[in-house]
Amino acid sequence: MKMDKTYKIKDISISINDFVQSDCISIINNIDEDSYSSYCTYLYTIAKEKMEEDDILSGNILRLISEVCYMALKPQSNNEPFSPMVVWHDNTRSKIVDDFSDDEIDFFNDILKFIDDYRIKSRLADILWLISKPRNPKHLEMAIENYQLFSLKYDDILDDSKECWERAIRLSLMTRKSLDNIHAKLLDELEITKVEDGNHLFWIQELLFISKVDKSKYGHILQRLDDFAVEFKNKSDFNRSKDYLESCKNWTDNIDEINKYTIKTAEVYELQAEA
Repeated sequence: MKMDKTYKIKDISISINDFVQSDCISIINNIDEDSYSSYCTYLYTIAKEKMEEDDILSGNILRLISEVCYMALKPQSNNEPFSPMVVWHDNTRSKIVDDFSDDEIDFFNDILKFIDDYRIKSRLADILWLISKPRNPKHLEMAIENYQLFSLKYDDILDDSKECWERAIRLSLMTRKSLDNIHAKLLDELEITKVEDGNHLFWIQELLFISKVDKSKYGHILQRLDDFAVEFKNKSDFNRSKDYLESCKNWTDNIDEINKYTIKTAEVYELQAEA
């Protein structure tokens, strides 16, 4: 990589040397926010401040990275996992992967080594994996590895984490990468989740199901879900109890057990109606 190679970013020429000498690396690697949408807002605000200070170079770089964060991740789609965050009433939309120029994609590739923030690193690597021709396995591995740095804890899982873990799973399945590490982390989370965590176990079992965890684990997962369904029923949290009972059906092929959970679900509906 040549440090003096230039890229056209937002109508100005920027080199890697420009990037390194600016304070963009420090700003990008020290973001204290908890979701991609808040990352985008933060970076766009700093970019605007830089522009007002006539630091056009840093402003353009940070605005570009903010656009990287301002895409919605749809992990169910293997080939088009990023969709616009916003579609406006006039049918215009926010940015998607195909909107980045060749220069911008090359820039992403060359700055990747300077990025430590796992949110931005995983997204840049995933974009590069999707769009680079030929595809680079290092981008795939980097995306999968950094997606797994998202917290699975109860307080964090809805701040992009569930979607990012699912993306790591689907990338691994699609390219036949080992899921041993993913399974181990999800099963650990399955064990420490408490009833007080509400839907948390439900979300973890969804990820385990998508990841095609070994069938030897099915019985234990089923029992945990059953136990939670009973606890929620006893607490009169009927909606959660029904959700957990329905999820039990995913973890058995035994028709009698499936029928048992159908009956249990109907009983909870009756209790809810009486209440």
